[in-house]
Amino acid sequence: MATASLKFSDLSVSALVAGLVATLTGYTSSLVLMIQAGHAAHLTDAQISSWIWALSMGMGITTIGLSLALRVPIVVAWSTPGAALLIASLPGVPYAEAIGAFLLAALLMTAAGMTGWFDKLMRALPASIASALLAGILFRISVDVFVQAQHQTVLLLAMFAAYLLGRRLWPAYAVPGVLLTGVVVAGVLGQLDFSGVRLELAAPVWTTPAFSMSAFISMAIPLFIVALASQNIPGLAVLQADGYHVPA
Repeated sequence: MATASLKFSDLSVSALVAGLVATLTGYTSSLVLMIQAGHAAHLTDAQISSWIWALSMGMGITTIGLSLALRVPIVVAWSTPGAALLIASLPGVPYAEAIGAFLLAALLMTAAGMTGWFDKLMRALPASIASALLAGILFRISVDVFVQAQHQTVLLLAMFAAYLLGRRLWPAYAVPGVLLTGVVVAGVLGQLDFSGVRLELAAPVWTTPAFSMSAFISMAIPLFIVALASQNIPGLAVLQADGYHVPA
């Protein structure tokens, strides 16, 4: 294992922008789905806030720890397809049993990594298949952009133009440029409304997990499969394609 020391020479504007974009992408792609899943299960605002707090702390700590320990840009993030799965499955499972199912899904994923089964699967799986899995996820998100253009035509076209121009002139800052363009155009169009926004510190709410066979079958196993196939395998494939060979 490589040294965990951090050199200031490793820091750059492009690296910081890349980290910001990765964070924004992770949150904007899944946060709304997690809130929808919580509302579908009739959770309180405090429970949903605690949920997001736990996810954020867990992802942040593990991302920093693994990146420093392995000297590889590893980002630990929630599974967007998994979040979508929760919208359908969470309302039919008591919240305590859902927490237990999350723990069991995590144990299954840990076992897959520690037993070497995941590494064997990655070696046997052609990179093109893993890339296709990731493309399948991103394709639907990309298509939805043009669907939304029917309702937010000016905003979407402005952001799309900013992306094309940014990729040609400032490739490293294309995505932040799109974000800035979207915020400015939305402000000009009067679509930014912060009247209902209150800044408060999230507080964890304890839920004692419960375990049931029904929750294991209906939630734990599907979450394990979805996260493995649609998130972890493509993620490792991307790392390997960019020359970062890390143990699963």
